[in-house]
Amino acid sequence: QNPKPTSTVPLDRTQANVFGVSYDPKTLTVRWWLNGRKVLEAGPPYVPEVAQLQNFFLIVSAQSHRNISDYQLKFMGVRAFVGESDSAENPR
Repeated sequence: QNPKPTSTVPLDRTQANVFGVSYDPKTLTVRWWLNGRKVLEAGPPYVPEVAQLQNFFLIVSAQSHRNISDYQLKFMGVRAFVGESDSAENPR
């Protein structure tokens, strides 16, 4: 559970956006990205050691969370990377 689950970075739903999540098993850190910019981060104790033993699955949703504006989710693709990256602060 993330102690700060809401990003302060505005999301423009009228534009195409790129969402990302990265997980570093060495530091037990999860980072959330929006258009190449880190917007949230969680680590221990909110990411427990058992995370190193878990399988991860992508879940995509267009839930509005009571947002009264109408919008559609257009899913254009997915990329997944495993292994060492060139920079934990700058995922591809």
